[in-house]
Amino acid sequence: MITASALKRNCGYPRALSRLEPTTAKERDARARRDAAADKGTLFHAAIVDWKEQASLHDILVSLPDDEVRGWLEMLAMSWHPRPGMLFELAVGLREDGSGVLCDEPEPHVYVARDGSPLLTAGRADVVGSSIVAGRHLVTVRDWKTGKWPVDPPAHNLQLTALALAACSLAQADGFRREIYYVRDGFTDGDELPVMHGSPEWADAMTVVVEAALLDDTPRPGAHCSSCWEARMRRCAQAQRPESAE
Repeated sequence: MITASALKRNCGYPRALSRLEPTTAKERDARARRDAAADKGTLFHAAIVDWKEQASLHDILVSLPDDEVRGWLEMLAMSWHPRPGMLFELAVGLREDGSGVLCDEPEPHVYVARDGSPLLTAGRADVVGSSIVAGRHLVTVRDWKTGKWPVDPPAHNLQLTALALAACSLAQADGFRREIYYVRDGFTDGDELPVMHGSPEWADAMTVVVEAALLDDTPRPGAHCSSCWEARMRRCAQAQRPESAE
């Protein structure tokens, strides 16, 4: 089972390469910077959960050991705050039939359905909220992005789409919205319109997630190599490069 954060479109080979130890100074430096960014992200996520549980933003800000993360949280507080009923760090799985299931995470990035059912994919949704809009029950799934580089927009983001499908099913909601909040910029990228259950957009979302979840780690070079991190790092010997493209 491929976790939602590891879903890839077109080629799963980067997953295999990401598990290799760095061999050059450039790769080691990139890994160190990525690990440092991940530590800041973990601190931010924990602060959000504390905010929800303590409801005292001031105390959380005072206790934060990182000035940059403190700035992220202060900027977020200008436009957002935890609300009753919101769920945080929710481990959910998606079955192949499109239904969602609550999961446990016995080891990091290892998910098991609580009812023992087989999973297509699974992961942790940073924030899940519900609302009634024009008489329709909608679920909003938000992802915090603490890195420096933008990710795929919500409509094309495989991880967020998989988690939104699962959360919507669990809530028995009529549809879902996806949001990505970039903590460094204070910017939210979200669906303009909700994706409603049974719509063509819903079917398309399910199709791309299933295809990505069933994609193995075999190299599949193509035009998509130009946007691949592993190709840019020259770690992928199979990558299609501009000078060799047909």
